[in-house]
Order: sequence, then C-alpha cells, then structure tokens
Amino acid sequence: MPALAPARTVRAVIARTLIATAALGLAIAAPGHAASTKDCGLTSRIDGVRYQVIIETGRTKTTCATVKKVIGKYLRSFTAPKPWHCQLGHSADDFAASCSRARPTVGVKVYAPN
Repeated sequence: MPALAPARTVRAVIARTLIATAALGLAIAAPGHAASTKDCGLTSRIDGVRYQVIIETGRTKTTCATVKKVIGKYLRSFTAPKPWHCQLGHSADDFAASCSRARPTVGVKVYAPN
C-alpha cells in the first residue's frame, strides 16, 4: 500500500497544475479587462512627485478630474473625502495607493513613476 501514496501525490500535483494553468489561461484571455481601464494621466506634483492615475474598475463615466482630486487629497493628508476609501500600497504591491467608491462602483490605482 505505501507504493501507491507517491503515485497519488504525483497525480494530484499534475491535476492541480493543469487546473491552475487552465485558470490562468482563461484569466489572461478574458476580454474586457483592458477595455474597462481608463488612464487619467499624471497628477499635479505631490511632494515633488507626479503619480500615474488609472481607473481600473467600475463606471468609466467617473471623471479623471474627480479621481485626481480624491487622489491628491489622500496623498497629501492621508484622509479620503467621503464616500471614497483609500489605502497606501504595501511591500509587494506595485501601486503607490488605491482608492475605491461603492456607488457607483469605481476602483482606482495610483502608480509611482518608474
């Protein structure tokens, strides 16, 4: 009976790998993700730095001017105007900050310059 345990483990690893690969393939091929983003350009200088602002989810009718005001206020004072919620990026995050609003749903990412 102990001889079957390694075979089951190898089969399980192969099955998990195939499932993960298929899921990744579907996620990459999913249409509409790139089309739903809206590049709002750079903010005005905040402590000498201009940040790239991108609306990533939600209604793209939200204006870039509104989003940039929210981001500017948050990055200067670390308080977001209601009904927005913002947070700074941490360690492995590639963004400097992110903000969101529930109604209408909007998700924004702010990237530091490279």
